[in-house]
Amino acid sequence: MNANDFTELQQLLSRYCHVVDTTAWDKLDHIFTDDASVTVTGIYPTATGLAALRELYARMNHPIAHTSSSVIVVEDGDARARLASQWVTVRADGSTGTGVYEDIVERTPVGWRIRERVAKPAVPARPVPA
Repeated sequence: MNANDFTELQQLLSRYCHVVDTTAWDKLDHIFTDDASVTVTGIYPTATGLAALRELYARMNHPIAHTSSSVIVVEDGDARARLASQWVTVRADGSTGTGVYEDIVERTPVGWRIRERVAKPAVPARPVPA
């Protein structure tokens, strides 16, 4: 793994935020492997495979904006890594949410993709103080 890989992994997490915020479910394959799984702890059960992910994302109650930051990369060979990042979301009513993404990512012929994502909300969404 080299510096370019770290940049590509950061771009992968940023691309996720853009795809979700624009509800571009047809572009989930730009983020996930074909057999990827996503779990939102305590809210949504695990969905596996792109078709199931598209169905899950289409029915989720999404915030209007996501950010992902504070990325930690733990190498697992040349073609695999574990990522931990923090997320913050904002809803149309001004409420916010935060949590952690724990990802297993793989290098594929078309670039790095998430194979497994576990989203762990830290606290329930709450209004932003006036």
